[in-house]
Amino acid sequence: MDHGLGSTEGVTPQIMSALEETALLVVVLSPGYVESEWCRRECNAFLAAVRDMGSRVLVIERDAVDEAKRPAELRDLKPIRFWVADESSQHPRVLGWPVPSPTRDFEYYCRLDDASREVAAALRRLVRPPPQRHSPVRTVYLGLATDDLDPQRNGIRRFLEQSGIDVLPATQYSLDPNQYRAAARADLPKSKLFVQLLSAAAGKKPPDLPGGYLELETQLAREAKVPILQWRSPYLDIDAVEDPGQRALLAMPTVQAEELEEFKREIVRRIEQQPKRPARHDKSLVFVDLEEPDGELAMSLCNLLKRLDVDHTLPARVQDPAELRQDLHENLLSCDGVLVVYSGSNVTWVRRRLLECRKVLSRRDAPLRAFALCDGPPPAKPDLGLHMANLKILNCRGGITEDELHEFLADLETGNDP
Repeated sequence: MDHGLGSTEGVTPQIMSALEETALLVVVLSPGYVESEWCRRECNAFLAAVRDMGSRVLVIERDAVDEAKRPAELRDLKPIRFWVADESSQHPRVLGWPVPSPTRDFEYYCRLDDASREVAAALRRLVRPPPQRHSPVRTVYLGLATDDLDPQRNGIRRFLEQSGIDVLPATQYSLDPNQYRAAARADLPKSKLFVQLLSAAAGKKPPDLPGGYLELETQLAREAKVPILQWRSPYLDIDAVEDPGQRALLAMPTVQAEELEEFKREIVRRIEQQPKRPARHDKSLVFVDLEEPDGELAMSLCNLLKRLDVDHTLPARVQDPAELRQDLHENLLSCDGVLVVYSGSNVTWVRRRLLECRKVLSRRDAPLRAFALCDGPPPAKPDLGLHMANLKILNCRGGITEDELHEFLADLETGNDP
């Protein structure tokens, strides 16, 4: 700090020298900062002295700033906000003002913690190369969230880190679309799971990124073949969402509508899945039941079971109704797991089949280990209007992968234990 610097002077050699030796610039952004010519000169002098702006500048937004007045050089940097919109008036309310209280201002201290972590991570990255410690087995890629979900996203990051799970990105990306795309492509392959929080807000959509950042990250996760797990509030009315792209995103089969605490537990469950023991599956037999219109989806399912060394059988291809019924009963009485495929089938056929399964399975000497309905595409299908306590619904509307079959295979495995 140069206490002798006048308001009309340029940046002095002493300040310039200090800026050149500075590792990180923390900008406390507010309407007052925007109006300060000296603050702008200092920031521009620092930016002229560094190359990688995205990793050398941290923006803390103390109060709401008019987007039109936000400094152009800071627009691509996502700030850590220390203000929220008041629930009643919707006017900005500065967190912890005038003096933060340890008992009342929990969110203030949470965001202070987030800011300190960002500073520490940026400094570590500048001092030494990033540590190659991220293992896909214990790493989550936590996608960008819109402003209304920032507190929830920060809460999930803290929860995962406290659970011993690595979280990427380690620091905030630049919001320049090309830089953002390159950084995400570098981090996603290091992750076992892509996690994203969604609301009715679509977020920023720059001219050269018409789908916005949320859609971009989802596409990049698909390209990297990283399993996707997304969340939305169970109270959100998707049909009322104005943005068509956001509606489509919210309707994806990878989106779970549940309380946030349940979603946190689901993330940990996915991360802590243990590798399956293929050698054990050869003791199990799975009956894949289907109607003719679902033959293609059933074949994909059988190919996956074959790749996992799971023995399986299909209904006999005979025309006589009596023979078909006998074959169905024999399969249901001798198998260890049942998968009923529901995609293009008539809803009446599926209902009758499940009820028939329920009746025959009650006559087994040993209980069935795994029983599931494979709910395939398209998403818009008649509801079955049927609830069976031991029937699991597998969401395979986006295709069938081992991830979707995890619960079914886990039940099959458990039944094999001595």
